[in-house]
This record gives sequence, structure tokens and C-alpha cells, in this order.
Amino acid sequence: MCGISGFLSFQATLSSEQKEALNLSLSCIEKRGPDNKGLFYTDNVGLGHTRLSIIDVSAKANQPFTDKSGRYTIILNGEIYNYKNLKTQYLKDVSLASDSDSEVLLYLYIKLGKKILDIINGFFAFAIYDSQEKRVFIARDRIGIKPLLYVQQDDFFCFASDLGSLLAFPIDKEIDKTALSLYLQLNYIPAPYSIIQSVKKLMPGEFIEIDVAKKQVDFKRYYEIKQKQVFQDSYQKAKES
Repeated sequence: MCGISGFLSFQATLSSEQKEALNLSLSCIEKRGPDNKGLFYTDNVGLGHTRLSIIDVSAKANQPFTDKSGRYTIILNGEIYNYKNLKTQYLKDVSLASDSDSEVLLYLYIKLGKKILDIINGFFAFAIYDSQEKRVFIARDRIGIKPLLYVQQDDFFCFASDLGSLLAFPIDKEIDKTALSLYLQLNYIPAPYSIIQSVKKLMPGEFIEIDVAKKQVDFKRYYEIKQKQVFQDSYQKAKES
């Protein structure tokens, strides 16, 4: 497994304190990816990644990974099972720098946008930053195998692979009493709750589109398991039919 972390400032360029918080946040999830630690900064966006090397263990596949144009940057926790087939189908004209699924995912996004969520097969939580449009795209796999937690406030948005990593940021750390009650009932805390009131879990099959310049954050579902309709008629009616 790997770990990802990110901080988006809606007010100004990242301060030295915010950059240090991102670095600390990444250190908190170093156990998730001991093979490499990488940071990416631009004016008001910071992305971090800790890597457990599985596909293409070379340094060419280290993250954050930026495309050749310098416009797009990705951080991925997870694995795209069908990346080779998708590479053959959609990226024949693209010369890739590595053999990693993360690079394939990035170029698929460049080509198809959020439609990639309809064709990728795997377990994942990832973020892609478009430096030209000042937009961030974040997504979680269909059934939520890979975790992603976030905090949304008026002046910033931050996210990470686990709660401990988010606590490195300047967030409100008040206990969520509803989440605590759910934990005592269920022995776990269901999404979107977390034990910290300001921290939420991104739902399985959900993605976020963030316009950093406009301070706009939109949540959307791209997949939802359909519930079977419960039979409500009587035994006698079923027998007669």
C-alpha cells in the first residue's frame, strides 16, 4: 500500500507553516510507503506521496508524478488492474516514461477526464492536479477498499490516507459524538463519519472536483450498489400469482 496527502489553500500561496504541516502529514503515513517519499508544491497546492513499490519498482515511477507538459500531477494509493489493456487501447500514441499504472492513469485522465472512472478496474484513492485550470480531481474506488479522509474549511481543503496524517494540519479536533455512538453500536465508524467532527471519509464510488481559484468543492457519486427490492406482498398473494 502507499499513502497520499494534500493541502489546498483557498486564500493565498502556501505558507512555510502549511508546507511543514504537509511534510509532517506525510511522515505520519510513511509506514504505508517506506520505499520513497515525494512532495510537490505549486502556488497554493501541495501534494505528497509515500510509496510501496509494486508495479515498476524503479525511481521513474516515483510520485508525485507530473506529465511531460508539466501541467498535470498525480498521487495514487492503490492499483489499476487493467492498466495494460487501457494503455494499449487508449494510449498507443503516448510515449510513457515508466511502466507504472499511475502514469497510465494520469494520461488516461488527460485524454478522457472523469470518464476514466467508468473504465478503470482496481482499488484506489487518487488525486490529480491541473495547474493550468487550478483544479483538483479526487476519487475513491467503487466499494471503498482504499481509504481517503478530508477536511473542508472556508480557507483550505486537505486530505490524506488516514486520520493520523490529517491531524498534522491545522484542523478542529473536537470528537464527533454521533460517530462515537455509532462506534459503540457497530464496533466501527461508517462513512462519511470519523471520530473527529471536522474530518469526513470520502464515500465509496464518490469523487470530488475542486476549483481552487473559485473556492468551489463539488462531491459526486459515480457508482452505487443497487439495493434489491424487498418483497412486501403476502404469502397468499404470492401463492395465487
